[in-house]
Amino acid sequence: MKRFIKIDYQNNFSSICDSEEEVINGCGYDVEEITFEDLLEEVKGLYEIIEISGDCDLRWLNDCDDDEDDE
Repeated sequence: MKRFIKIDYQNNFSSICDSEEEVINGCGYDVEEITFEDLLEEVKGLYEIIEISGDCDLRWLNDCDDDEDDE
């Protein structure tokens, strides 16, 4: 089962989400309006989304530092 950590940089708040749909809703979008993959790009810099799977293996899905690494 995958879970997600959603970090809100504007409000200095983080939460655990149980599904991609919950992440979408938690970022203020409707699941009918945007795909999860598009959301990751749309909210980059505002929210950081981390996937939790297995034995607490973490995978950063839209790391805000990625742009700096490309230079």
